[in-house]
Amino acid sequence: MNKETSVICVLHPGKTGGTYLKSVIRHNKGRWTRPIKLLSHRETVASTAQDFGPDRKLAFTFRDPFDRFISAFESRRRQGRPTYNRVWSPAEATAFLYFDTPNALAEALDATDERTKSAAYFAFNAIIHLRSDYAFHFESLQTLEEERDNILACIDVSNLDSTLSGFLNHIGIDTAEIPENARKHANPAAVEALSDRAATNLSQYWAVEFEFYAAFKKIEARGNR
Repeated sequence: MNKETSVICVLHPGKTGGTYLKSVIRHNKGRWTRPIKLLSHRETVASTAQDFGPDRKLAFTFRDPFDRFISAFESRRRQGRPTYNRVWSPAEATAFLYFDTPNALAEALDATDERTKSAAYFAFNAIIHLRSDYAFHFESLQTLEEERDNILACIDVSNLDSTLSGFLNHIGIDTAEIPENARKHANPAAVEALSDRAATNLSQYWAVEFEFYAAFKKIEARGNR
């Protein structure tokens, strides 16, 4: 399968603007010049290779880990509402009994009280958008580099307003229309910023997440194919 006909898989790591992006792409379905698969949170680089072949192409947005952490926590605390309505798993319900804010969770990562610290580690594995981190979707930094030639578009969601047309061009939508009512899944109100302690804890605990983010930025800077 060659570059022009290979399937383009739009990955959707949680809380990276994927709901909005997929809404825009669906709106322009009649303008697609290449086959596109809009994927859920469950799909990964490995699963796309298995389902569509190793020559499939990849496209995705990514997000600063600090912002993604806050958004992931708040989204699941609201059970996805108002855009979605996905009730907590039993493990998530337990996690939110302990932690009311993302700052409280991140600060608990270095708690001297072992019960609190264990609860924090439990919460990271219980809250779905935190458990499904960049490593879940991309496996390893080595895998990401091995897939470099298959990545058609890789854009920081913070730049999406100015780069959306370019992203769409890369995946074969040259004359896209951006709908005013495109679906979004965003926090409905401002949320508490992380304290210095919380930010330090998160950067250490989630070190691999920050390494992936740096790698994504390098791919973005080199330019998409």
